[in-house]
Amino acid sequence: MPNTQIPEILGAARVWEVTGDERYRKIVEAFWAIAVTNRGYVSTGAGDNGELWMPANEMAARLGVGQEHCCNYNMMRLAHVLLRWTGDPIYADYWERRFMNGVLAHQHGDTGMVSYFLGAAAGSKKIWGSPTQHFWCCHGTLMQANASYESQIFLEEESGITVCQWLPSELHCNYGGSLLSIRLEQDGQHGIYPLNNWSVEGMTAITKVNIPPIPVQRLDSFIYKITVKVEIISTFTLKLRLPWWLKGHPKISVNGVEQAQGVAKASSFFQLTREWLSGDTITSEFSKALTAEPLPGEPGTYAFLDGPIVLAGLTEEERVLSGDPFRPETMLVLDRERNHGWWNPGYYRTKGADRGFRFIPLYEVKDESYSIYFPIQTS
Repeated sequence: MPNTQIPEILGAARVWEVTGDERYRKIVEAFWAIAVTNRGYVSTGAGDNGELWMPANEMAARLGVGQEHCCNYNMMRLAHVLLRWTGDPIYADYWERRFMNGVLAHQHGDTGMVSYFLGAAAGSKKIWGSPTQHFWCCHGTLMQANASYESQIFLEEESGITVCQWLPSELHCNYGGSLLSIRLEQDGQHGIYPLNNWSVEGMTAITKVNIPPIPVQRLDSFIYKITVKVEIISTFTLKLRLPWWLKGHPKISVNGVEQAQGVAKASSFFQLTREWLSGDTITSEFSKALTAEPLPGEPGTYAFLDGPIVLAGLTEEERVLSGDPFRPETMLVLDRERNHGWWNPGYYRTKGADRGFRFIPLYEVKDESYSIYFPIQTS
């Protein structure tokens, strides 16, 4: 069972950190290779179903009841350990995928209740716990997950500070003998879901979307603002993770001056080394796109993602779509993007299907039946 094994591997990681016995580090790295690198995973990042490992790269027949929250959380913990050890952004990318489509998707946006499992099969439904009649192990890891975000966002290195996760937050610390504050915000005008009005100090419903001041036909990027405050002028490196879902080159500016991009690309870090003054601001714009990811073991079946966010089709049965998976806009179009007083980014509907249906972010599904994977017929 995955979640009896992962805590043991986390224990092995701690043994290596305390004793330096190389054997335990090799155990951890071998486990990750078996559980993630060689096995593959479904669009949410999960390689487990019903508290059992799915066969490597043959997951079509094992979608079933779905991923377990405890397994999701503990794999995120393991990813963070390997990020600290190696500095490789692929582990932060994995954490983000699991956060967006695991932790958030396992929690009811209104009641805060947790779902033990999160299905990926056609016609899945989330089964929610109750405030007084259940206390699954996943209740415990949900509380742990919601209490531990701050340790994932900013990491200290010898050369400076690294922004690993793009979650609205604030850092206050003593760095280099002086006080340092970093405030990370997400621009409410550009595709803010799911983090509008969200903070690590208390996760709330993820529904409100601000109104852009000018007409926008497509909210196709996430924009973040970082404000640096220093007690004394300091020179250090601020590293920014460029996420796995980034399309094209990022746009990064300091105090309104665009920085040279060089070889900046997805799944890497962008470094800003300078003398920082109190009040310096960094703006990062990350373009995203609608993409389709194949189901491991069934290459003609796909899940749809909007940037990092898995989309759920609101259908009770498997539906076949027609189009080009390399051009998912041939199958899905934006739906109800604009209401009279607010924007609704991230909602889609089928295009040209005999019986149309909607797609919404997986984390917004509450009591509806949904499907994540769809066979696609290509012409």
